[in-house]
Amino acid sequence: MDQFVVSARKYRPDRFEEVVGQQHVTQTIKNSIKGERMAHAFLFCGPHGVGKTSCARILAKTVNCENLTENTEACGTCESCQNFKANSSFNIVELDAASNNSVENMRQLIEQVRFYPQQGKYKVFIIDEVHMLSTSAFNAFLKTLEEPPEYVVFILATTEKNKILPTILSRCQVFDFKRITDRDIMGQLKKIAESSNVNFEEEALRVIAQKADGAMRDALSIFDRVVSLNEGKLDYATVTDSLNVLDYNYYLQITEKLLTINTPGALQLFDDIISRGFDPHEFILGLSQHFRTLLYCLLPGVADLIDLSEEVRKKYETQSNLCRRDFLMNAMNLTNECELQYRQSNNKRLHVELCLMKIAHMTQLIEVDHSEVPGKKKLQPLEKVSPEEEKTTAQSSPSGDISHQNIAPPQEESPEEPKEKNPEDTKEEKVDVSSLDPSPAASAELSKADGALSLKNLGSLDDLESVLEDDDPEEEIELSLADLEELWSLYRKEKASAQLKTMMEHCTLFLDEEQLKLDVPSEMARSRIQEEKELMEPITDLLLPSSRKIKFVIDKKLQPSDENIEKLPVTNEEKMAYFEKKNPLFRDMVDKLSLRIKQ
Repeated sequence: MDQFVVSARKYRPDRFEEVVGQQHVTQTIKNSIKGERMAHAFLFCGPHGVGKTSCARILAKTVNCENLTENTEACGTCESCQNFKANSSFNIVELDAASNNSVENMRQLIEQVRFYPQQGKYKVFIIDEVHMLSTSAFNAFLKTLEEPPEYVVFILATTEKNKILPTILSRCQVFDFKRITDRDIMGQLKKIAESSNVNFEEEALRVIAQKADGAMRDALSIFDRVVSLNEGKLDYATVTDSLNVLDYNYYLQITEKLLTINTPGALQLFDDIISRGFDPHEFILGLSQHFRTLLYCLLPGVADLIDLSEEVRKKYETQSNLCRRDFLMNAMNLTNECELQYRQSNNKRLHVELCLMKIAHMTQLIEVDHSEVPGKKKLQPLEKVSPEEEKTTAQSSPSGDISHQNIAPPQEESPEEPKEKNPEDTKEEKVDVSSLDPSPAASAELSKADGALSLKNLGSLDDLESVLEDDDPEEEIELSLADLEELWSLYRKEKASAQLKTMMEHCTLFLDEEQLKLDVPSEMARSRIQEEKELMEPITDLLLPSSRKIKFVIDKKLQPSDENIEKLPVTNEEKMAYFEKKNPLFRDMVDKLSLRIKQ
């Protein structure tokens, strides 16, 4: 019986073209070998299990091959390649820096640099986990690394590039290895399964690739374990169960319950997931990934980012058609916040359950917010009204009833009204907000005059904003001078700062056929008022016809004169005169007490 060899060793790449997912590295090295532009030191850095050591060995084998192929690959038949395969080549020295990290170990390596290669052109030193070397060992290695003999090539490999000294990085040609994509891992696993006569399902291989998290060595180790468990078969259900991976059907079901605001059902399904031994943290991460996939199904041009089989993709596309983009984005935000705060939570299960309830409640809020349709009044919160106002509003309401909910009900056609309406009546209804909304904003009356709207009886700036939201955006509102003065007064009263209030008190409004004139006392006042976009933009963009413009006129007569400004006393004599003016008895008190001013 032959000895079993794990897949990570059995299927280890032997040529550059067999390296999976690192074409940007292998092609560069092949070109440098072909053009005889070999560097004397290489640094391979990247996550574990992505092919750093394998590429280092292939490079060491290729540079000493006696018969390179046209594709710059080792022939595998020459004496140097055979010795490399038998692990008996004296031209390749491997050092594990994790266990040989002292200065003495580095001195021994430097001693070997002095000897010429016995066979081939180069003597290659491979130092794995080079970041584990001590600072003293790095310093001892610096000079040799910078100016080695022409027949020496150093290949350093590390998973933590940030721990390498900058002086070492500057002496090496650095190659960054990336995580291998799930698609590339699946392709390699498929080849291995076919060569090993293993029956498999593609979804099972996809689960293994996702679990490996970009590391081919981890994927091969998982592959061996699952094949041994299932006696040479790979099916989706068994793989998800053995790897403790949640089935995508769970996420489809729980999303369906959240969309239908079935909070009890979602909590029960989550309890079933917990009872099966799944970690709540893994569940919330998978749910966030599920929402991401649903969102990508709705976005055009990102289909390549969805790595799913055709059967599973159809299920996701079906559910994505039931979701709104804002729901998915808000749900992703909630799951992300839940994941960030998960470790700090004392009751982790309750923390995840609260997240699910928030998502379900958010669905209900989105439905209320988007219940507005063309021709209906926008939902607004009701404010408290007195019983007399409520009674008056009830009498003026078409149905004679007032909703006591937190939001005003949308206006719908009464069944008693005729189905066909005059277009002019419909336009008139859009203007008459007093019959649509019982809030105080309805007290602002709109009347038709010369093709423009005139606003009267403003109660507050909030009333004006409510009327502007209900008005037809294509129709301009023309204000009279009295309306503009009222608006000016309201802004000064409600929103202007103390400094701006003083400036606005000394300004005067004028309205003629051509433009609106605003007399200001100084250049500073003009600049300060123009900066108030919250005041000027509604007047210029919405309330005035386009033919009218605001013209600022600086009138220094509006500045308060020095005579009108009361001067405060400074000297003692001025203070005495000030108090005598305020109270004539003050002088008598001074004389009786024989008081005098201190000089």
